[in-house]
Amino acid sequence: MARVSVTLRQVQHTLCQLGVPLDPVQAAYTQGLIGSERKSARAISTTTRTPYHATTLTRHLGTQEDLTLSKTQLHALVATQAAQVNHPDGVLVVDFTALAHDGQAMEAVSRVWDNAVQRVVWGHKLVVVGVAPPQGFVPLLARYWLPAWA
Repeated sequence: MARVSVTLRQVQHTLCQLGVPLDPVQAAYTQGLIGSERKSARAISTTTRTPYHATTLTRHLGTQEDLTLSKTQLHALVATQAAQVNHPDGVLVVDFTALAHDGQAMEAVSRVWDNAVQRVVWGHKLVVVGVAPPQGFVPLLARYWLPAWA
C-alpha cells in the first residue's frame, strides 16, 4: 500500500470545501491519526494537547447518546454523515486501531492484534468509521470495540 502524506490544514481545507468543518476535538483526533507513525493514544497525545490516557482520550470521540444507539440507528447515523461528504470516488473506511494497555487501570482490556508491532498486545481496539474522498479522510464515528465478556 502506498504511503500518502497529508497535513491537518489540507484535511481541514478539503472538508470546508465539502461543507463539513472539523470541530476542535475532531481536529485534534485527526491530527493524531495523520501525524503519528503508531496510532496509539500515547502517540496521539504527543501531537495534540490531549493528556495521555486512552480512556479519557476516546471519551471525546462520541457523545453519550452514541453509546446507546441500536445497530439500525448506528447504521442510519453513519449513512447520514457519509452522505454529507459523498463523492463518487469516495471509499468507506473501517479502521481498527489498537490502543495498548499502559497504566494501572483500564476498562475491558483484552488481547488485541496490533498491526504497528505485528503482535498481540493487552489493550483496546478503537474502531473508526469514515469516508475517504480522493482529497483526504473524514472520520464519522469512533468507538471502542469491546470483547464479548465486557
